Amino acid sequence: MLFMKFRLLSAAVMVALLCLPASAATTEDDDIEVVVTATRIEQPAAGLPVTVNVVKAEAITASQARNLGEAMSLLPGVVVKTQGSLGALTSVRVRGATSTQVLVMVDGRPLNSAQSGTVDLADIPVADVERIELLRGPGSSLYGAYALGGVINIITKKGGGPARTEVSSAAGSLGTSNYNLSHSGGEGKLDIHSM
Repeated sequence: MLFMKFRLLSAAVMVALLCLPASAATTEDDDIEVVVTATRIEQPAAGLPVTVNVVKAEAITASQARNLGEAMSLLPGVVVKTQGSLGALTSVRVRGATSTQVLVMVDGRPLNSAQSGTVDLADIPVADVERIELLRGPGSSLYGAYALGGVINIITKKGGGPARTEVSSAAGSLGTSNYNLSHSGGEGKLDIHSM
C-alpha cells in the first residue's frame, strides 16, 4: 500500500513538473534565424528537418557583389555560370544539377521561365536583397519539378515609412554600365517595394 502511494505521488510530481511553463527555463533571443524556404512557413533554422543556408544583406554588401549571380556564389554547393561579361546571361547550378533543375524564387514567387526553365540572375539588383535562402537537394514535393536540384529563395527588403525613390548607376571599362531604380514606402499594413 505504501509503495502504491509513493508511485502515485511521484507520478503527480512528474506531471506537475511537465506542466511548468517552458519560458522559465529558456531565454528569448532576438538573433534567432528564421527561414521560409524549407517548409513554406516561417520557422527557426535550428528546428528544420533539412539544412538551409542563408546569406544576409551584410555579407552581400561586404562581398561587393555587382549582381545576384555574384552574391549567390557565396552559398556553399552553388556554381554560378556567366555567358560573358557583366550583364550577360547568368545561371545557377546546385550540387551538379542543371540550371533548369534549380527553382529560383523572389519572395516565394517562382522566376523560372516556362520555356527554358532557367532564370537570368544578372537582371536582379543586389541592393534590394535582404537575404538569400538555399535549400540544397530535392524540394520537388513542396515546389514542383523545377526544384529537383534545390530551391533558392531571394527575400527582398520590405518597404515602409515615407515614400522614397533611389537611383544608382555605375560605369566601367569597355562600355560597361549598370543602372538601378527602386521605389519603396508604406503605411499601416501596406508595404511597397519595387525594383
